[in-house]
Amino acid sequence: MDDKANPSARLEDFVSGLLLPLFFAIRDTEISKIDGVGTWALLVQVTVLACAGKIVGTVLVTLYYRIPIHEGVILGILMNSKGLIEMIVINIGKDQKVLDDKTFAIMVKVTVLMTAIIIPIVTKVCAI
Repeated sequence: MDDKANPSARLEDFVSGLLLPLFFAIRDTEISKIDGVGTWALLVQVTVLACAGKIVGTVLVTLYYRIPIHEGVILGILMNSKGLIEMIVINIGKDQKVLDDKTFAIMVKVTVLMTAIIIPIVTKVCAI
């Protein structure tokens, strides 16, 4: 059965892709914990480095296996799309007192941002 004809599959994608990360983002995170230009700069830096690391790592593997670079870039971008696992790990880190409130807030925002920007980026890259 086609996913477009299956409302259950579409609802599952919506819940796991958008609502669940938003739940974790709202759970114990306040935007006020991220204060000052330095903290916002750190947020941007962590986002860029996290995305770039996944993309570069995937491209290196695709080059090793002689897969076209274009496909490697797309796979690397898609590696950023599953923020659910990251959110679970981040919440465990907070519960175990490994992450303070500010670090937790930054990491949650980075995960939600990376998950949200994946579809537009993949759409643009595939159009090239």
